[in-house]
Amino acid sequence: METIESNSPSSGKNASAPRKSKKRKRSLANAAASFPPISQVKSSIHPDFTVLAKSYPDFKQQWDKLKKRQKSERKGSGDSEKISSTSKSKKMSFSSHVNFKFNCALTRAILDQYFHLSLPSMPEGHLCPPVPNRFNYVLWVKQLIEESSNKSGDYFAEQEPEQDQSRKLSHRGLVLGTGSSCIYPLLLSRYQFTSKNSSWHFIGTEIDPDSVQRAQENINANELQNKINVLMVVPTIRGAARTVDFTLEKLRSSINSEILEEEMADMGRTTPLYTAAKAANTYYSEELCKFDFCMANPPFYSSEEEATHSRKGDDRHRTDMSPNESVYPGGEVGFALDMLYDSVTLRNQVTWYSLMLSRKASLVKVVQELKRIGFDQSSIRTVEFHQGNATRWGIAWTFLFPSIHSPAARLQGGLEGFDVILNGFEETPLQEVSNRIESFCVGLKFAKVKYNTIENVHYCIYGEDSKDTTSEKFAIQAQRKLFSIEIKLHCDAPCDKSSIVRVSMKNYSAFNDGMEIIRRIHRLLPGEICRTNRRWRRLKKTTDSSRIADS
Repeated sequence: METIESNSPSSGKNASAPRKSKKRKRSLANAAASFPPISQVKSSIHPDFTVLAKSYPDFKQQWDKLKKRQKSERKGSGDSEKISSTSKSKKMSFSSHVNFKFNCALTRAILDQYFHLSLPSMPEGHLCPPVPNRFNYVLWVKQLIEESSNKSGDYFAEQEPEQDQSRKLSHRGLVLGTGSSCIYPLLLSRYQFTSKNSSWHFIGTEIDPDSVQRAQENINANELQNKINVLMVVPTIRGAARTVDFTLEKLRSSINSEILEEEMADMGRTTPLYTAAKAANTYYSEELCKFDFCMANPPFYSSEEEATHSRKGDDRHRTDMSPNESVYPGGEVGFALDMLYDSVTLRNQVTWYSLMLSRKASLVKVVQELKRIGFDQSSIRTVEFHQGNATRWGIAWTFLFPSIHSPAARLQGGLEGFDVILNGFEETPLQEVSNRIESFCVGLKFAKVKYNTIENVHYCIYGEDSKDTTSEKFAIQAQRKLFSIEIKLHCDAPCDKSSIVRVSMKNYSAFNDGMEIIRRIHRLLPGEICRTNRRWRRLKKTTDSSRIADS
């Protein structure tokens, strides 16, 4: 249904985007170098206007009006020979003739054709959301849930039972800012997300009473009252950006954790995620209700002046949005950081915290703050959403420890294999290489490693972190698997004394410390197993000298 491709952080450049200075490009590239891998989600919805016009008269009417506006614009620009080609392209662009009524008709047609949803209540002056990129965000959230759960519904099921890290799917989702359309809960309710599982329930929050009423009308029109509820919350009141001086390690090891939690809760008292979680607890009558995910498409702008100013490049008016939908203190970065700091208060109350952002620069800032706090690469996901010429970026993070062998922990690049040439040893080739791997693990000094072997052809080398914590409140593992290296041995002639053994490796790490240990093992392992490093060269030279002396 959707196309997801693995891509490097520097790819996915938008050809139509305005040029950035070399310094700006360099700073973004340097920041992206430490990114977790960015996947790409390409639109799975490609509406054909001609087909839609045949089935939806209202859309046909609005499309005809748009084409008339384009035609009259061309005639007007053609009368003047002094108009530059750049000015003509601005005037004749498709987007410059799109208005609210066209957007609304298109959205209603797509919702009905692809999802059998209706949108009767969509007032002017409020955001009429484009469905395709919203749906791509929904599909990505579904992918996160599937990636981090197995068939039985356990999150991170590889964890040991006594560590109490696994949990069942709650089949609950939290949406911050539903808007008048209530677009995300409506799309989430469809089978494309729920896979016909009727137990899913979604909570949406809003700060605007009129938007709550309109959203409820759309819910009622689709008879989804038993699956979606929209709750009214207080708006964020803050004069300056929040700054929090803490790290996950400090939070996890804090003896006075209750006081720290009260401080964090007080700091997030009126911010969107904290107020949403508080409202949800009241709705479900639970002290700490669990959600499988939280999602939000934050306001782009930090001031009303920025939100109402014409676009650069083509002087088009901004998309119709209410102030609540378009403006937040600090813009989308301010919203994202508030959500991040609130998530530290809530932690495992939500499994996946996610956002869709409009600028890659915003994504870079959020990833940098996640890394500063102490999130490891395997706990962060990033994605690009492509719809036509527009690109949006998604980011998600989790506080639960991922499985060491999860796809997110698989390291790309680095040492993935080497050949060992053997000649005239007493053992068989596979047994000889196995003995060398065991000796390497026993003699390793910079890390405590363990290894398992299966029939002498498959090894798993792993290391554990034995950090203790003073509080069980944060559910920190007493021993974490910092890294894992799966080694497979292959030999075409396993019974010959002289042969070549192929050593293939898969490297996994969920933590930065583990990645560093893997890099050091990669530097040492080939020379030690192939016996080509300095130690073995000296030993060979000494042995050869002794033989010459004896002869």
